[in-house]
Amino acid sequence: TTFKNALENLGLQQLKSEPCTFKLIRHGRLTLLAACTDDVLTSNVHTSDLECVLKGLAKSFKFKDNGPLTECLGLQITQLSNSISFNQIKYIERLAEQYGVTGKSKITTPLPGNFYQRYESPSPNIDTKSYQGIIGALNYVSVASRPDITCALSLLARKLTQPTEEHVQLATRLLRYLYHTRHCRIQYKRSYASQLPTMHAMADASFAMDSQTSKSRTGYIIFYSNGPVAWYSKMQSLVTTSSTESEYVALSLTSKDIMFVKQLSEEMDQLSLGPTPLATDSAPAMRIAINASSSIRSRSIRIKFHNVRDLIENK
Repeated sequence: TTFKNALENLGLQQLKSEPCTFKLIRHGRLTLLAACTDDVLTSNVHTSDLECVLKGLAKSFKFKDNGPLTECLGLQITQLSNSISFNQIKYIERLAEQYGVTGKSKITTPLPGNFYQRYESPSPNIDTKSYQGIIGALNYVSVASRPDITCALSLLARKLTQPTEEHVQLATRLLRYLYHTRHCRIQYKRSYASQLPTMHAMADASFAMDSQTSKSRTGYIIFYSNGPVAWYSKMQSLVTTSSTESEYVALSLTSKDIMFVKQLSEEMDQLSLGPTPLATDSAPAMRIAINASSSIRSRSIRIKFHNVRDLIENK
């Protein structure tokens, strides 16, 4: 018997948006199970519902109930009556100890304000494997709990195979920043029965940021229950011809992730969240998204990015 089959035999349904998560609705009460490597995380409204599922699973599998979740995959988790929060203090401290930055002076930004991505030949005698190791370790922190380093890490990761001495120093500097801000945490606040969870997003773009390819960079962050649940910083896949076009592409990419988060939430809770506010600092891009008419600014935009118009019309 597979784990999936066992859960389905107990009446749980696999989510289409997230296949590793299963739900059970019993007497109007929701129970969730999420498979995570060799662990299973649970969330339930009524203890008896979860106990029924665990008793059923015990017939086919051996497992241990570790009680309320406090740590998972390097995350330290704090659960209170009205909120849940997490960070990666232990993981960051181990990294800082490994790379010898614990005694370094405090810095307040992931990268220097005057940082500029230069294209230089790799420095001699640079240990490429070591550089790849620290970037990979930092990437886990970025993906799991620290959206504030995502852009900086993305820039440094572009030199994975040809690092310079400057990039090695900047990677160590980024770890110093993480170490001195290791107590920062992501927090989600509880929504009560009379309230729907709130969701909003912000998108931005840096036009022609890359000096070699002239490509722009997209960045966005999506908030759910007052905390970030999705974030992104990456060079756009095409060369845009104006800042308006680059901002519009950013809106399109953000809207795709918004739809995923909404579908996942609504599939779990069976509650419609309604329209999601999406903020941008580009008035021209906003006008193109709202107004479907053609203009000089919009003619060069590829059709696939106009999904944002459809989502606005069908909000």
